[in-house]
Amino acid sequence: MADIHCPGVTVASARTLRLLASSTPPLWGVRLPSIRQSWAPKAPADVLEFALDPGRWLADAGDTLLSVSATVPDPVTSSDLTALWCGKVNGLAVVCLAGGQPNTLVPVSLTLHTLQGRRHTEAVTVQINLDSEPDDVPDWPSLADGTPIIPNALTDPDGRVLTLGTSQVKQVSVAQLLSPDGTSHLTSPAGVPLLNQVFRSATDTLLLA
Repeated sequence: MADIHCPGVTVASARTLRLLASSTPPLWGVRLPSIRQSWAPKAPADVLEFALDPGRWLADAGDTLLSVSATVPDPVTSSDLTALWCGKVNGLAVVCLAGGQPNTLVPVSLTLHTLQGRRHTEAVTVQINLDSEPDDVPDWPSLADGTPIIPNALTDPDGRVLTLGTSQVKQVSVAQLLSPDGTSHLTSPAGVPLLNQVFRSATDTLLLA
C-alpha cells in the first residue's frame, strides 16, 4: 500500500523530524530511551504544522502508516498549546499546533498506527518562544461531533466531507454499575461485575494521505 501524495498540503522540512530508527529489523526499538527530539520553536500566536517522518522506521518491515493521534497537556487557559488537528499527510504523521505560553517547553505525544497493526507513541517537545504575546487559540473547522477537518480530507463536489461513520477512539472512564439504592455492584449471571465504559467518539474521515 503506497502513500498517495496530496498536492497543496506540505509541512516545511524545518518542522519535520525523522523518527529515529534502529538498524536492526523489523522495527526493533526506535531510539535510546534518553533521547527526546524537539521541533523548531514556535511563537505563541503561530498556527503551524509539525511532522514526524516514519519512513525509515517502517521500511524494514514493509509497513505503512495508517493513522495518527496526538496528545498535549490539558489546556488551562484559552491560549495554552492546543492540537487543532492531526493525521497522516503525504506519509508523514502531522499535528497542527496553536497557542502556547511564552518561554515554555511543552511535550507533544504522537501515536502512530500502522497497516500491519503496529502502534508506537513518540514524545516530542516544542519550545514556545517570546516572539509574540499569548493569543486565544483559533477555532478550526470540524464536523458536527467535533472531529477536526484536516486539510487532506476528501469531499464531494458540494464540499461535504466524506466519512466512514463514527468510531470509538479513546476510553475516557470505567466504573462499576451500582444497584438503584447504591449499596451493591451489579454483576452478570456469571458473577462478573458490570461496567459502565465511557468512550470519546470521533468520525472517521476519508483522506488523500
